[in-house]
Amino acid sequence: MAQIEMHKKNRIVLAITGVFILFLYTLSAIAAVPSEDPLAGFGEYVVETMEEWKVPGVAVVIVNNGEVVFQEGFGFRDVENALPVTEQTIFGLGSSTKAFTATLLMSLVENGILDLDWPIRQYMPFTLGDPFTASLITARDLLSHRSGLPRFDMTFLFNPELSRDELLDKLRYMMPVLGLRTTFFYSNYGYAVAGILYEEISGQTWEEGIRSRIFQSLGMSGSNLSVEEMLASPDFARGYYRENNQLREVQYLELNATAPAGAVNAGVVDLARWLLSNLDLPGESGITPLLGSASLQFMQSPVTPILGRLSPHVSHLSYGLGWMVGDYRGHYHVHHDGMVPGYSTMVSLFPDEGIGVAVVCNLNGSPLPVILANEASDRLLGLDPVDWNALTKEAHETAEALLNNLSVLDPLTRKTGTSPAHALDDFTGIFQHPLYGTFHITREDEQLTATYHRATIPLEHWHFDVFTGWVDYFIPMQLAFRFVTDIHGNLNGLEVDLDPFSFVNPITFIRQPNREQPDPEVLSRLAGEYLVMGTLVTIQITEDEKLIMTVPDQPEWHLEPLGNLSFRIRGLSGSEVQFTLAETGMEEDMITLIQPQGTFSGKRVKS
Repeated sequence: MAQIEMHKKNRIVLAITGVFILFLYTLSAIAAVPSEDPLAGFGEYVVETMEEWKVPGVAVVIVNNGEVVFQEGFGFRDVENALPVTEQTIFGLGSSTKAFTATLLMSLVENGILDLDWPIRQYMPFTLGDPFTASLITARDLLSHRSGLPRFDMTFLFNPELSRDELLDKLRYMMPVLGLRTTFFYSNYGYAVAGILYEEISGQTWEEGIRSRIFQSLGMSGSNLSVEEMLASPDFARGYYRENNQLREVQYLELNATAPAGAVNAGVVDLARWLLSNLDLPGESGITPLLGSASLQFMQSPVTPILGRLSPHVSHLSYGLGWMVGDYRGHYHVHHDGMVPGYSTMVSLFPDEGIGVAVVCNLNGSPLPVILANEASDRLLGLDPVDWNALTKEAHETAEALLNNLSVLDPLTRKTGTSPAHALDDFTGIFQHPLYGTFHITREDEQLTATYHRATIPLEHWHFDVFTGWVDYFIPMQLAFRFVTDIHGNLNGLEVDLDPFSFVNPITFIRQPNREQPDPEVLSRLAGEYLVMGTLVTIQITEDEKLIMTVPDQPEWHLEPLGNLSFRIRGLSGSEVQFTLAETGMEEDMITLIQPQGTFSGKRVKS
């Protein structure tokens, strides 16, 4: 079959925040007269900007020279009930969590029980599909995104029940996508493994470490580490996304296994303490840093280059340990954005000037936190201002126009008037991938439905054996499904355009045997003797109602059901046995042996 041209709308939607961040950094400055009070009118600017971006609620905290100089909530944390955002309102921080995890591991380094440059196999069991690379990966590699581990985010986004032990076990099926220490490649799996490494060495869970070593030490009493805790809080922001210009509440995503990559929830009151602790100003702020000055500087120094000179104002963008670092308009900049379904975040530090800004909002994939953080930073640094809002809006409108004309499958290449090559029942079954898990395809009347973990996806026929479906699990995504037929006519594979961050996409799922035995009456019809190419093949029923096949001068072969009177021969890869009964149109009962060396058929021997 000719390869299908797929336009990845969901890839662009999920990546749009990162595109905006890079765009914002490349804009030229626009001269204006600075105010004596750098933050004069900033609150009004926040209100005006969030209204333009149709963001329900936002909170901002700014620290300067060891003091909180701005801290305020705007808009609604709960639109339906008109509940306002306050300074205490909790938002999901997403990937801004990574600096918390890196801080935990650096505390182990300070205590002398972790060496960042020793292979993590020195501390815990760890394997990959590439054992040699697995033997070399260090904690520094994980924390600086240079391990070569892939993202494969959909393996955990759709599967919140995934435990850390299960995640660690699945890594044996994962091949690095890039060479170790050669290239920056963002990996949430790397931070999940870093969290497990902390647990193995410290004897605490990652959650216990964050609470005791960070939250309690800094007095971040309102912060927590799960959706369940957040939703039980008296003051939390509900997360939203926009669909067809309508505001909708997300289905909340519990990270569990990958919590070290993005599970911290906090309000700006607590984030002020986090900012001050990372600026290393103990005498001025009254906040005791969690780490020594040398450790903070180490975390906030480049390890893995990302991009060089982006513009006259931004250059040398790299990843440190839990932070992105680089030059922002002549100032050393340490920062990390974050996105988890329903929330967008920016945490920004200028260590040399003692400036910190954190912006959180409750709209999925919004560039607003970056706009506001840049605006506040420019004001405090005394730089000529940039109209970040207007320029970002122009880019956003261009991107939206492009998105509105794209779908996962291009309507211009759709072959109209086609039908599936198989009966609908043939598409049903269980399709499995060792990393991504299982798709269950079922049929009710003329409707096929795919079930993937918690997501239920009605399928619409596109053309030939290709279907499409929308999943509205945590954010809306359109998926393409291509069912694959082998040379024997068996539908035994399913390709799903599932993971926009994967180098291997679509993902191939393999049909699994139907473990349900045919009923005893059907089995009795299959039993007997068949003559195949002059050889007598005998089919017998065991006491536990299973089929075995015997051929002269060979051992007994156990048959495992595949469905539709087809069976896999246990122990013989690529071999099957298929039965055809006389009432299906044949004059006599038939047996077909499918083997790598050929396909051989024979008739039942009449008694």
